[in-house]
Amino acid sequence: MVPTARDGVALFAEGSGARTVNRVSCNSPTYDGSTVTGIGRAKALRIW
Repeated sequence: MVPTARDGVALFAEGSGARTVNRVSCNSPTYDGSTVTGIGRAKALRIW
């Protein structure tokens, strides 16, 4: 699987790890397994 820009936005907004967003299961692991805390969708949209 090749990461896309959308994957980066999800990681930035939601953080790393498995979760369910709008009834869709997704997983955004990091390369080295470290954890990333997201800043939230609203803040990410303001930056994007």
